[in-house]
Amino acid sequence: MSEIHGSKVDPSDIAAPRTRTEGILDPVRQFGGVAARLYAEHRPAFDGLYAKWADETEERKITLFEATEMAFGIGCNQDPNYNAMLYAVHTALMGDGLHFMGDRGMHRATNIFRVRSKKDIRMIDSVTELIRKTADKQQSTDKSGRMTAEDTGRKVMAKFIEKANYLIDLSREYEKEVLVGRKNGAPLVETVEIEELKWEENDKFFIEYVKARVLKYGLQKTPIDGLAPVILRATNKYGDVLDALTADKFLREIGAWSKWENTSLHQSGLDLPGLGRSELGDQEEDRLRLLNQEGAIEKLGLTDVMHNVRKDWGDMQVFTIDDPDAYEIDDGVSLERVSDTENWVHVHIANPTAFIPEDHWIAEIAKRRATAHYLPDKFYSMLPEGITGTFLGVAPNKPVMSISTKVNDKGEILDHKIQAGFVRNVRRTTYDAVDHALGSYQTVNFIADLRIGKFPSRLRATSKADKFTPKQLSDLQKLRDIALTVRRRRARDGLITLASANLQVEVYNGLGSRNHPYNSSYPVLYRGHPAVHLTVADSAAVELRDSQLMVSEMMSLANNVASIWSRERRLAMPYRVMEYDYGRPDVVKTIEETVLPRRTDLGCPPFDSTIRWLMLLGQTRLQASPGPHMLMGLPTGYAKATSPLRRYADMLAQYQIQSVLLNRSPKTAAQLEPIIASVQRTEQTAKHISKEANRLWSAVAIKRAWETGLEKYTFPEKLTFLVMEKHSSPTPCNGIVRELGLAAKMCFADRRDEAKVQVGNVVSVKIHNVSLSERYVWFEFTGVVGASVLGV
Repeated sequence: MSEIHGSKVDPSDIAAPRTRTEGILDPVRQFGGVAARLYAEHRPAFDGLYAKWADETEERKITLFEATEMAFGIGCNQDPNYNAMLYAVHTALMGDGLHFMGDRGMHRATNIFRVRSKKDIRMIDSVTELIRKTADKQQSTDKSGRMTAEDTGRKVMAKFIEKANYLIDLSREYEKEVLVGRKNGAPLVETVEIEELKWEENDKFFIEYVKARVLKYGLQKTPIDGLAPVILRATNKYGDVLDALTADKFLREIGAWSKWENTSLHQSGLDLPGLGRSELGDQEEDRLRLLNQEGAIEKLGLTDVMHNVRKDWGDMQVFTIDDPDAYEIDDGVSLERVSDTENWVHVHIANPTAFIPEDHWIAEIAKRRATAHYLPDKFYSMLPEGITGTFLGVAPNKPVMSISTKVNDKGEILDHKIQAGFVRNVRRTTYDAVDHALGSYQTVNFIADLRIGKFPSRLRATSKADKFTPKQLSDLQKLRDIALTVRRRRARDGLITLASANLQVEVYNGLGSRNHPYNSSYPVLYRGHPAVHLTVADSAAVELRDSQLMVSEMMSLANNVASIWSRERRLAMPYRVMEYDYGRPDVVKTIEETVLPRRTDLGCPPFDSTIRWLMLLGQTRLQASPGPHMLMGLPTGYAKATSPLRRYADMLAQYQIQSVLLNRSPKTAAQLEPIIASVQRTEQTAKHISKEANRLWSAVAIKRAWETGLEKYTFPEKLTFLVMEKHSSPTPCNGIVRELGLAAKMCFADRRDEAKVQVGNVVSVKIHNVSLSERYVWFEFTGVVGASVLGV
């Protein structure tokens, strides 16, 4: 376990008078002293955490708060020194990266540690001992530069290296094949199963050891860091830089991972199926797949507990507006006119909670998964497809939960209701069809359009207008007008909606959502290249089109009413609260005096000058008590309830509302808080892996287009980079390529150029390299375009 260093601050290192610094440094020094004392007093408890929590074969998770309770006892969160306790435990766990791994990429938000299984620890100990005995002898090589079994003194390692070298060479031949083009008729992507090179037990140990090097949290140090390079060096294939990125490439080239592996899935700590990391996740997926069989849903015997209190909406027209190939239709909207200036808007939502009890095994799986994952190349559902499709989707003669809002022509809420119902007259349509009908359809002009490979032909709805009746068209026009007034009302109440370029990426590999066979007894390589389609458009052209704005505003309105209705009844709910951090008055002042006045009437400020301040302003949090959502312009609150087929928090909101409608006792805030905390951590992780997946496949598309000639594609001739973080070489600068809306890294060809760049600068760049292991495109500085736009 790591130590907390209580060294005193040297006053000579502080370029400020003691009278100015004591108010800051003294509390920090006192806090550090308390944490150091607690650490020393409870060291045995910290050392025993692993034995108490680790599983024999499964990787487990533990939160900082659970670990602190285990170390200091139940009720420690009431201790005045609780924050110091948290700090002491966090220091201990971070210092023991061998047993506890921070969840990479989002640890500051989730405070989750992954706990290695005891089996993995034994594997690491075994391989570490073997490599240490081998490392000293690895300097002896033959004339070819390869290690021989005799020189290493470890035939077992030499045998693995021999296999690895054969596979690396074969993988690189397959890569050359991609560059020159495959033969006509060859599959887009095909797996090559090399059964003759069977992985022996020791081979698997070496592979898992290198995986452990790649998947560890970057700020933690372990013996693996220094010893995994011994394996890589023995191949004589990777030069002098033998870091985690090299280890990642090694695993792809020997067929231990897919050629396009998204390692963030493995680092997430989620029980995702098919990754070879969670027996529970695999078992749950098997149970859900059984429900896709014919008649399986009916055999569950699910009944509608809301049947007797449902309102029949009769002939009222309900529009479901979505993409033409959307499967989960979980919401629809209808209009009821009151007068020329007042209307009822009814949002009808799929109602799975009426059929699936909260303690049902399907609901328990949904709670653990917390959300569906829509990735470019994969889809992980939260609920079984047999339920999310025709059984409970919004369709004719289906049950719904209806959130109704009476609004005036200023977008103000006059009245509201929530009730269970049946919808009968449902019209399914698409975004394009609605825009055509409203006369506002425009072809999107892409800033970038990279189509790599050939997608299969498929039936898609055309962009031509559907035939709407005069009454339907009139209702759509009125809904569009209401959406605009509601949006402008939110803007008056502080809405800030920020978007850079709209980047979308689509992937087809012919393999479906199938994962790499991680537990295979032999290597599996890949020939070919997936079809990838990356497009970038002006965000306003996509997000502010009539149909998109209509749907998003109707859902925001319904979720706002869910908060208002629940607050009036003092109902605990998964409220989404976002308040300004008044502990940063400089940030709040800039938002109020600079950002808000520069917005459009729809709440959109300039991206470049706003992004940094929003990153500093604070985060949205889930909590059981109501509060405002300042960024959404909703001072009366926000509780998502409109997507229960893909978000567990929305199911939880429905369970709470349902209890009130049935005159049953809902969960209390105390009962809800632990569930909400777990759901929020999983949602944050899901958001991270979605971002990483999009970044990976964006990099795949850009790499392939760059290799074959960007001039063949629609792609910006000039690229500019907004510098968000500046570092000294060789560490790259972090920022956003403005034309692509892509987070990226920037390096300097000439180190003298570094002095020309400051955080907030907009600089011109060109593509320098693409690293699939990092899921990043690297750009090279070519000149300063503009001074700081971030107000720094």
